[in-house]
Amino acid sequence: MIADLKRPAILAGSAACLSVFAGVAMVPVLSKPAPQFAAALVFLLTALVATHLVVLRRSGDALNLLSLAAAFYLVAFFAGGIYAWFALRHGPEGVPGTDITAAVAVTGVAWLCFAAGYLADSFRFVRRIVPPPACIAAAARTGPLLACLLGSGWAARLLLVSEGRYYHTKVNPVVQAGSSWYVYEASLLPLVALAVAGAGAFGLGGKRPRGRSWILFLVLLATELAWAVPSGSREEIVDVLVLVVVVRYYARRRLPSPRVVAAITLALVFVVFPLVGAYRSGDFRSSPTGALLTATTQVRDRSLNGTLKAGGDTLARFADVTSLARILEQGRDRMAFSTADTISYSLEGFVPRALFPQKPQPSAFGNEFGRAYGFLSPNDVSTAVAVTEPGELYLGGGWLALLLGMPLLGALLRTLDEYLRARRSDLGVLALYAVIAPSVVVGLETSIAVGFVGALKSAIFIGLVVAAFGWLRPHAPTQAAPRARHGEA
Repeated sequence: MIADLKRPAILAGSAACLSVFAGVAMVPVLSKPAPQFAAALVFLLTALVATHLVVLRRSGDALNLLSLAAAFYLVAFFAGGIYAWFALRHGPEGVPGTDITAAVAVTGVAWLCFAAGYLADSFRFVRRIVPPPACIAAAARTGPLLACLLGSGWAARLLLVSEGRYYHTKVNPVVQAGSSWYVYEASLLPLVALAVAGAGAFGLGGKRPRGRSWILFLVLLATELAWAVPSGSREEIVDVLVLVVVVRYYARRRLPSPRVVAAITLALVFVVFPLVGAYRSGDFRSSPTGALLTATTQVRDRSLNGTLKAGGDTLARFADVTSLARILEQGRDRMAFSTADTISYSLEGFVPRALFPQKPQPSAFGNEFGRAYGFLSPNDVSTAVAVTEPGELYLGGGWLALLLGMPLLGALLRTLDEYLRARRSDLGVLALYAVIAPSVVVGLETSIAVGFVGALKSAIFIGLVVAAFGWLRPHAPTQAAPRARHGEA
């Protein structure tokens, strides 16, 4: 067993070292920026693919958290770097090609540190103290569990609507109360219900799905999309799609075909996300139906050039490499931020606001960063710009924070992954993983306190809720058996 694990580790480590050596050796001898950029891309791509193959060989799990993170880096930094090089560096807010090249290369180093922390599994002692759960909710009789999840979840969603926190862009700034976080987390429980229904529809554990399981799953899927689209949040739409892919994989052990992935990606880039963007540009808060109809008409009547431009705007949104490139271009002193702020925000995130109402809003960091580095106008106090985890660590403490912080994040990601390893067999753990995994991936582009810590808190809260609902089912009071009459056997 040990020998089987050593071989892919040696191969991946050799490939990564060769990539680092090639990237470092080529930079001084190449005089033109384009070959340097190509070398940085090859370095990053090799690091991503090699680490994915190592983890896949060791775990046999194609959708582990490190591989999902690698997919995000592939989109945000590899593909995003290519798009930034050809489309953004000549624009009014673009950055020089040398800084884009440096950002891609720095990302490759950051990823290797991140993957090394994941593979080293430095926090394995925690699992000896508190073993991972083998079961959260049994697969038998999911009806009561679904009723509890849907009932409490939709009650929380109605409360969000009443408080003005449903839409992606709020009408007015919302004051965070002590219960705000709990209400939002409870609003995710219908997604857990969708994952539970999906596990039954796809036949988790080799069970043969029934027709009504598929009907229930499709109804809940349509309901979740109907809830996500009017909110104007691209993230909520992606969360639903990723959830379906995750549940299907662990139930049937099959990934979507490349053709399906390509078709869905093209539809998202050129149709769905431009539709959401047009919808958000209108007055969708006061008239969601009218704004959605207007946006649909605009997208339908666009010319080919207009469709391509809208798709380009979508690609620019996911080119997170530009944030790191802008930091490298303008320096780290544009805003007062340090690694100590990252640590304090992350630790304070675990303290309920009801106990610490004065704690700052870590989500405001993205807006401050966007204004400080010229992504936003000085008057924009609501829009947030993704800084990414490598960008935040480098911004706060330079290379030292990057080389020490990324392995720590990787080790924490491995710990979360191991605590949810029963997703292959347990219905409750699978539902929890299907909801948490998209949050972990999307959180990679935000600050550490909002992204990773937020996903960790969400996993703990939702896991406890699902476990409580699962425990209440077999312990619910039942009608007592009738007593035998006198003289009866």
